[in-house]
Amino acid sequence: MKPSRVRIGIADAHELLREGLKLLFSERSGIQVVAEAKNTREALGMAMNPDVDVMLLDLNFSDRGGFDILQAIRHENKALPILIISMYPEAKFALRCLKAGANGYFNKLDSFEELNKGILMLAKGKKYLNPVVVQLLADQLIVNEKQPDHASLSNREMEVFLLIAQGLAVGEIAVMFSLSVKTISTYRTRLLKKLQLRNNAELMRYAIEHDLTC
Repeated sequence: MKPSRVRIGIADAHELLREGLKLLFSERSGIQVVAEAKNTREALGMAMNPDVDVMLLDLNFSDRGGFDILQAIRHENKALPILIISMYPEAKFALRCLKAGANGYFNKLDSFEELNKGILMLAKGKKYLNPVVVQLLADQLIVNEKQPDHASLSNREMEVFLLIAQGLAVGEIAVMFSLSVKTISTYRTRLLKKLQLRNNAELMRYAIEHDLTC
């Protein structure tokens, strides 16, 4: 017999956010938090938990790259509905996440009511697309619509780009992704070339001008 409440798992590195959502959902009869994950290992375990109907996933873990996490979870469980919850605006990652296998994208600046709506939609087998994401998808369908230069970046290049824009050094990013400094430097060189920029200062200015900062 199908449970009367939607059972969700929250995969987010921030304990305060997890506890806050648990408190809010405890007051809702239709949604129940049944699992939590604070790192990649626990998130992968959650993906195989049969009690989880919908997974809320923040890509911003410190022990692995965000898209690596999403793809790894999708490899383990292709059917699990995944709602990305992110502090980044939709223009940065929403379409990339949908293409990588997510079923929806929620901006943490949106309301709890909107989050509740997204979860219930995923539980019914639908995708959650807020008006901002719908507009982004519509823009892609317009053949003559010029896409910004950063749209040509790979997922990894985009991740490195945003971290550098936040002021992180190449060495710090290498540790986050468990990659060599040389590899991250190569990504930096590629993205600078694609964006036609010369250095980190120009990269940071580009991020600000295109509203890509947190």
